[in-house]
Amino acid sequence: MLPSKEHDPQRCGDHELGSFQKGRHVEEEDHVVKKKPRCENREDAGAWFLLARVCLFNAITSLNFSSFGFLYVEYTTYFDAPKADVGWVPAIQSTVQSFATILVSPLVERWGCAKVGAMGSFLLALGTGLASLASNVSFLQITQGFIGGVGLSMTLMPSVIIIQQHFTRSRALANGVGMLGWSFGYIAGPIIMQTLLEAFSWRGTLLMMSAILLHRVPLALSFWAPQNPPKASKNLDCSGRLKAMFDFSVLRHPAFVIFWWSEFFAKIYIVAFPNHLPSYTIHNGYTIGDATTFASLIYIFNTVFRVLLTFVSDFFNRVLLYFVGTLFGVLAISAMLLMKSYEGLIVASVFSGAVIGVCNTLPVVILVDFLGVESLTKTFALLNIGVGISSLIATPLCGFIFDMTMNYDLSFLAIGCAALLGAATCGVAWVLHGPSIFLRKNLTEDHNKSCPNEQHSVTSLADIAHSGKILS
Repeated sequence: MLPSKEHDPQRCGDHELGSFQKGRHVEEEDHVVKKKPRCENREDAGAWFLLARVCLFNAITSLNFSSFGFLYVEYTTYFDAPKADVGWVPAIQSTVQSFATILVSPLVERWGCAKVGAMGSFLLALGTGLASLASNVSFLQITQGFIGGVGLSMTLMPSVIIIQQHFTRSRALANGVGMLGWSFGYIAGPIIMQTLLEAFSWRGTLLMMSAILLHRVPLALSFWAPQNPPKASKNLDCSGRLKAMFDFSVLRHPAFVIFWWSEFFAKIYIVAFPNHLPSYTIHNGYTIGDATTFASLIYIFNTVFRVLLTFVSDFFNRVLLYFVGTLFGVLAISAMLLMKSYEGLIVASVFSGAVIGVCNTLPVVILVDFLGVESLTKTFALLNIGVGISSLIATPLCGFIFDMTMNYDLSFLAIGCAALLGAATCGVAWVLHGPSIFLRKNLTEDHNKSCPNEQHSVTSLADIAHSGKILS
């Protein structure tokens, strides 16, 4: 018998009964090693209160994203600047956020979610506050664009990682609740922006936004790590990590390459449409209240389709669902330009919400369907390159078209063409992946037949939630 002081059966990580601490001899009975089930982090009341704080954190963050369409109108009017120049403000922020996120992982590993998230929250609030002092558009590009983008990149990852550290059994549910914060913020954001702009003008609105965003600092500081968080591997330095992430061998997979282009074009739509819609609305004689209604409809139906996809994507081919979702963008632009009415804008807003919901929910799980969960880090990094580039050009390009033609219809026609190209390339990827496959059951069976040695390549949204890979 082993001394009780040498063995603690409750200790996490002690997998073999009868083992001594510090590498002492292992005694086995009847030559059978009995193993304890893997210990899980405690999902106690503290963890759920933390999740509530993460949800609030994400809701406040989404105010930044839902504000640009309204500030776009104010900036172009006040500075009498070309729409293309003003379009670089959200473009720079989105691009910096996409690319700088790659470098945030080492910071989180070294300093933890709380410190990195708090610093990023402070930088986003600082950039937004400094933007209120702008005397030209270039100042906005540096402050709200670049500084704000760096701050965003330092806050998005910690808010995801901290959930993975605190939840195991209920991780999928916890990720869903955390994402609800984004939805609530997006829906309330246009109403808040309208109220602030009517009361304080754009400079005062930026100061109020900065104060609201600053509340994320104490929320981030409360992102305490659990007592026994999962430890990240330290075998790779930063350069080694980047080399592993950007493994271009996945480019030999035709369906992935084609889908990369589909996501590239779709991202142009989901970035440019909500950023230009308020300006288009006012340009065509509607009020800022109407613009608020249309923007809220976008994010309401974005939430509806996110929830809907959580259920149906486990039964239908996800590439097919993505193809249908991008086609909604074509229908949205058609309704807007052909109907040329208030009702047409409502239809366009509803369909655009569907596009955004589909294109922000399915890409990661489609990557898993193509190349397996073991290649997710590589494929996700390469996909983020396309997302960053399209985010950079989307808003300025549509603004440039308006500046050259003074016709917003042509700008939105270009947005519709991006959706059409996204649907066309997705259709090609669907054909390459298996055109006769409509149901997830058939997809799983065919994949298992073609790849008998590959395990867990076809997975569910709940499985992906465990990896913490999301597109915002």
